[in-house]
Amino acid sequence: MKNHTLLIRKKKGISPIVATIILIAITVAAGLVVYGIMNGAILTASNNTQISVIHTTLVQPSGTGTALFSMALKNSGSQPITSIHVSAYIASGNANLTSGLTITPSGTLSPGESASVTGASSGACIVGNTYAVQMTATASNGGSYSTSTSVTCTTS
Repeated sequence: MKNHTLLIRKKKGISPIVATIILIAITVAAGLVVYGIMNGAILTASNNTQISVIHTTLVQPSGTGTALFSMALKNSGSQPITSIHVSAYIASGNANLTSGLTITPSGTLSPGESASVTGASSGACIVGNTYAVQMTATASNGGSYSTSTSVTCTTS
């Protein structure tokens, strides 16, 4: 029985100081991993390009062959928007809204600022029909954001 007790006593573990150093090293490494993941997520979230459509109208004045288009936008991202492209297929034939739009204010749209887009289609819309509108915004950091909405043609 005495021999067995001696064998157990001869086994030694690591010292408490070495164990503490190993635990601290593991904790620091885990903290660096979490920091790296969170830092990347925060940078991605803070550099987003996004634009929101506040309202869209499409009015067909009676007796005219063109529809009047109006859209209000807001830069809801965190980057300045340097260009906005809006396109809509308004009616049959070649009636579309890809050019001749006026964006106010022109130039850069800072985060939180709003803009209006106005123009006339190259043809009439059908009152009561709904049309798709596609919009793409490009930010100063090169990021882009595309969204679509729909608008119903009304009469004035």
